[in-house]
Formats: sequence, C-alpha cells, structure tokens
Amino acid sequence: MKINKNRPQVQPEIKSIDMDLSIVMERLALLAGSERPTAIMRWMGLGSSTYTNWKRNGSVPYRIIVCTLLNKGISLDAFFSPEQRLTVPDQLILAEQARTYGHEEQQENIIRATLEAKKLLSQAKLPEKELYLKFLVDLWLVNEGLYFNERRFEDAVVKHLQTLESQTDCD
Repeated sequence: MKINKNRPQVQPEIKSIDMDLSIVMERLALLAGSERPTAIMRWMGLGSSTYTNWKRNGSVPYRIIVCTLLNKGISLDAFFSPEQRLTVPDQLILAEQARTYGHEEQQENIIRATLEAKKLLSQAKLPEKELYLKFLVDLWLVNEGLYFNERRFEDAVVKHLQTLESQTDCD
C-alpha cells in the first residue's frame, strides 16, 4: 500500500458510546449486586436521594462514577466500553515504569527474594528453572522471607518442587 506523505494518516476511530442513565444504572446494578437505586447508591457510598437528582437532571455523573470505579479497582474500559478491546499506549506504560522505577525497596526485595530462591534450589540440588524461581520469589514476597526462616515450611516447599521435578522427568 502506498502512503501519501502529504496527507495525515487517519487513525481508526473509537466508537462513541452514548450512555444514558439507564444503561449506567444497569451496569452499576451488576457491580452492586442489586437493581435497587438505593442499594446502588449505597454501594457507591452516596446518599439514597442522589439517584433521584441524577434522574431529574437527566445527566450521567461520569466524574462520580469514574471515581467510584477506580476506588473499587474496577476497569474503566470494562465498564464504559465492554464490547471494544482498548489498548494502553506504550508512552503511558513507559512513563509509569519510569515513575515507579525509583522504588528501591521493592527492587531490593525482589533481588533478595531471587537470591534466597537460588540458594534454596542449590541446597535442594534442584535446577534453577524459571518456574521454580518465580514460585519461590512470590512466596518470599508474601511476608519478606519470614516463611523461609521456618524449617518446616522450607522442607514442604522443597518436597513440592522435588515432586514437580520428578513429574517433569517422567514426561
């Protein structure tokens, strides 16, 4: 395909979704576990008369809905655009990674967890498979390695990994 450099390229448009209050309330009802407006408002942390005001004004309070969804850890994409697969621009991912990269404590914990995982695998004479390392690092991060100080726990983990290893040997 030949691209004309003098014309700007058209980006695929995201379909506009007209959400009226009834559609918003249907979706909120799914999340709140009740179709009753008072129960939905309670789930959102709002007064029971709030819905009446929204209905009278004929408005969809996007700001309140967005804040509620974010506070509850619910995807805005899934709520507002469930029929579309939306993408996250690389620029946002990179900017977020750069912003959080300086959290040295988290990085130190992961490095420490990896070293402890490798030490445990070495002591148990098990290979340093990626699956084993991820498993052990995740376990270590649960409580910053306190489980690893308990011999019974260590023995149980090693036995589990040895069982996994023997099963992969048979395949």
